[in-house]
Amino acid sequence: MTDITDVLDDTRREIVTKRIAAGEVRAIRIRRHFDARPEEVWHACTDPARFGRWFSGVSGDLRQGGRYEMDLGVSGDILHCEAPTRLVVTWAYDDRGADEVELRLAPDGDGTEMVLEHAAVNETAEMDGRLVDVILNDAGSGANGQGAGWELGLVLLDKYLHDELPDDPGAWEESPEALELADRSGAAWEAALAEYRNVGG
Repeated sequence: MTDITDVLDDTRREIVTKRIAAGEVRAIRIRRHFDARPEEVWHACTDPARFGRWFSGVSGDLRQGGRYEMDLGVSGDILHCEAPTRLVVTWAYDDRGADEVELRLAPDGDGTEMVLEHAAVNETAEMDGRLVDVILNDAGSGANGQGAGWELGLVLLDKYLHDELPDDPGAWEESPEALELADRSGAAWEAALAEYRNVGG
């Protein structure tokens, strides 16, 4: 069973500067271990039926050079796809420009080390007439930032890989467990952002 404290302690968070097609931008980097082989994690992240169970429905030309669309309103191009180790896609949401998301998987003992990077074109987004940092949670609206948002998704992936996925993953995201995780993850991302700024990021 997934334990919130274990998830928080076992997740490594970093904010880095990364060059993507749009230029040099900030990126969040999440590093996590999964107790499943890289091939299992890869299929859970790239097979449309499996991906739809824990994250979002996805459709399109799902191969390198193709284009995808997700039910949650994200679309983009598949820039690189090398099973079962590396996936790079553009990530366009609303009119914010094309971010890039990179997923890297490597064997780690009997499991997998995942490194997920989300490089954002915009550092802020408008929320209820205010500009908020896209990495951080927004207390005013209750919206999760990129950091906590991805971490909640990865918890659902972990639950999926262990046959513990709730019947309604969307409803789980409003549960006390998920809200506590989002709050504590958000605080950890605030600390990571402060560290990034302190070293001149």
